[in-house]
Amino acid sequence: MVKDPCKAARLFCKSAHAGDMDAKFELGQLYAFGQGVKRDWELAAAWYYEAVKGNNRKAQAMLVMSSR
Repeated sequence: MVKDPCKAARLFCKSAHAGDMDAKFELGQLYAFGQGVKRDWELAAAWYYEAVKGNNRKAQAMLVMSSR
């Protein structure tokens, strides 16, 4: 469970913009499940797509599951 979701989102954003694929996946998770931030599937999917570009299999699985 995220204790400070806004801080987590800021840190994940900083890491994601530096190219961290795991951070991109985690941002997708935050927005997909609304973990302390407003749930936004379009934004979640955009972060998952970014993570998939770096071969993040968990992000790819999330996109596959969501398309069913």
